[in-house]
Amino acid sequence: MAHTAKYEELLAEGLRYASRAAFRDAMDWRRAARALCEAIALRPDEPMAYFNLGSVLSSSGHEAEAAQRFLDAMGRFPVGSEPWAKATSSAFDMLTEKECDEAAKPEWWDDEGLKALSVSVVEAAPNYVKANKMRAVVLDGRAGVAWEVGLRSSAELKEAAAHYEQVSER
Repeated sequence: MAHTAKYEELLAEGLRYASRAAFRDAMDWRRAARALCEAIALRPDEPMAYFNLGSVLSSSGHEAEAAQRFLDAMGRFPVGSEPWAKATSSAFDMLTEKECDEAAKPEWWDDEGLKALSVSVVEAAPNYVKANKMRAVVLDGRAGVAWEVGLRSSAELKEAAAHYEQVSER
């Protein structure tokens, strides 16, 4: 029980520092990351600290490390849950960044794997911007993506446009 309370305290501390970092100074990004790493060390099977650390790393310009933490969270959340979808689409978002061109890609990082995964992600988190962006990018297949893209049907391109529209409305 003491581990649970300390874990929750460290999560809260990490979020406090992260919210301050957005408005004040970079030192708070490091403090946020340190608190979240302590939470991970305390309860390595719990996904939320990994997800929050991914967000902190992303916001502080460490895309490759952020992608890995989102993948860590994805592997710990129940598959098909909304948090799983958020972690998955956040990892995808990072892995499509130029800074992650050389980063190791997960086993599902191919055209068919991404098409199938993006369907599950949108089903689990239909209102999450990154989930819709993931589906749109996967279906349009033209955004300088880091996987070999096959041909797209007109139906896939129309669906991509609908997901881009959802992204732009939020």
